[in-house]
Amino acid sequence: MGQRAATNEVIGGVLNAMSDQHLYVRRDACEALGEMCKKAPTIEVINGLVNAMRDEDKYVRRSACEALGGIGKTAVTNDVIGGLLNAMRDEDEDVRRRASEVLGGMGEKAVTNEVINDLLNAMRDEYWFTRQHACEVIGELGEQVARIEVSVSLINAMRDKSKGVRDSAWKALEKMGEIAGTDEY
Repeated sequence: MGQRAATNEVIGGVLNAMSDQHLYVRRDACEALGEMCKKAPTIEVINGLVNAMRDEDKYVRRSACEALGGIGKTAVTNDVIGGLLNAMRDEDEDVRRRASEVLGGMGEKAVTNEVINDLLNAMRDEYWFTRQHACEVIGELGEQVARIEVSVSLINAMRDKSKGVRDSAWKALEKMGEIAGTDEY
């Protein structure tokens, strides 16, 4: 299903499918909404995807994050940012990673103190992949997040056990315009 199929009737049916008892139906509904509404998402679609980020199933939550990421900058609302921030605290590491990825892709509209703080918290996550991805998102946001506490966290991340985290921290510092050279890297 693509953007051509995005009539009000079809979108309404897909939104209704998001409350289906079967997780695969809810997951597929998120994916369909993300695909159909890339250019002009309605507030109902955005709200449906934000609500899906609170679904009991991690696969539905992941799909909701991905769908919002596909919609991109046109979906930036306070509710979306709040939903993504909550998803960054999700019990599932993949949901956390995808939420941070989506926030990074939303650009300067999504840069708030709360977003920056949650990215800094993600840099201390128990999973190396989440830490690495938080560094990458900070790098994508670049100068928009250039603050002392961000630089300090990235410098600390350059001491991480994971080479991927260290490399991502270094690249993020470069993108932020920092000169970071330590003997420990």
